[in-house]
Amino acid sequence: MLYQKARPQTLDEVVGNEAVVSTLKGVIQSEDRPHSYLFYGPTGTGKTTLARILGREIGGKDVTIQETNAASVRGIDHIRHLEEQAAHPPLFGGARVVIFDEAHQLSKDAQNCLLKLLEDTPEYQYYILCSTDPSKIIPTIRSRCATFETKPLQIKELEKIIQNAWARVFGAPAPEALTKAAAELADGCPRKALINAENLANCGDEKDYKKVLKNLQDTWNSGIDLARKLVNGRWNEVSAILQDLESEPEYYRVVVANYLAACLRKARSFSEIEKFVLALSVLTDYGTYLPNDKARLTRAIAEAWLHLRRK
Repeated sequence: MLYQKARPQTLDEVVGNEAVVSTLKGVIQSEDRPHSYLFYGPTGTGKTTLARILGREIGGKDVTIQETNAASVRGIDHIRHLEEQAAHPPLFGGARVVIFDEAHQLSKDAQNCLLKLLEDTPEYQYYILCSTDPSKIIPTIRSRCATFETKPLQIKELEKIIQNAWARVFGAPAPEALTKAAAELADGCPRKALINAENLANCGDEKDYKKVLKNLQDTWNSGIDLARKLVNGRWNEVSAILQDLESEPEYYRVVVANYLAACLRKARSFSEIEKFVLALSVLTDYGTYLPNDKARLTRAIAEAWLHLRRK
């Protein structure tokens, strides 16, 4: 996949989220750097990529990096294993960096056990947490981490990512029309922009290209339409869209989640904020456990709708 081949390897290669990148460069240069970090933001905005880059930079050439997907390994036993491991430096020297993807999926017991590790971290040990829903990480863990928020990218930034990836992987400039279309239909997500670009590039002829482009446009428009109807409480129309959905349920979830996040930023009253937070949390959880499942997406949308209809 293009997005895997073109994943940035250094901070200088990262496009977008300039404030985060700038701060991380300062952290790397500091001798008194934190040992615990939290990256949070929407799906596909570079949290894990930044975590890996940070891990390599702070760990040095002999770094040992371990990654855990907390959506599948979320119990206290795994944290206890890490606790035993942390008592001893890496076998070949250097630093050890432990990355938790979807860290908010750790159980409460696991989080409380992890808290102890963050409170007493050896010089050779670092912890990096990534999450799409940091509100589900206990406050005591969040307060012990240096936190960084990754945000959806602007279209111009997505276009630059596609151009950079094309040059690196194919050794040639990316077609202008393809770049523009792929970026505009990515909803701020670098990963989706690169997937769009690759799908368009794989078309055999102009007819196939137009068909794939129309499908991408229809999917994006349908996702925005679904989100608007959901927020406006028009359940019958929401249900109809879900019934007709034939592909990419994960993409629909991301589009709806980003739309709800935009609504949350505009909310004025506490009750409005609470509704959007709860609805957004539901969509985040469902995507983490089992993406690309239509039935599961339907349940997530239904549960989000109930939160939004609360008085």
